[in-house]
Amino acid sequence: MSKLCELKAKNPTLKFYSVNDKEFARYGCVLKGDYSSLVDAALALPMPEVGSKYEPTVPSFCPAVTEAPAVIPSAISFERFL
Repeated sequence: MSKLCELKAKNPTLKFYSVNDKEFARYGCVLKGDYSSLVDAALALPMPEVGSKYEPTVPSFCPAVTEAPAVIPSAISFERFL
């Protein structure tokens, strides 16, 4: 069972949408392409033991972000839930 199906089963009163549904249009668009360099740069960042850390500028993101459409925010906050 996928995580989405599991969530739907555990929350039958909630409506779940796909990021491709019109309900998500106001948040931007789904990026298509190879963003593996951006993912690799994000995964290489040191993570705090607890909570999150805001990084207003991440130099290692620059090559990946300049190749991406303008919908990617210039400041990104990552949070890891374990």
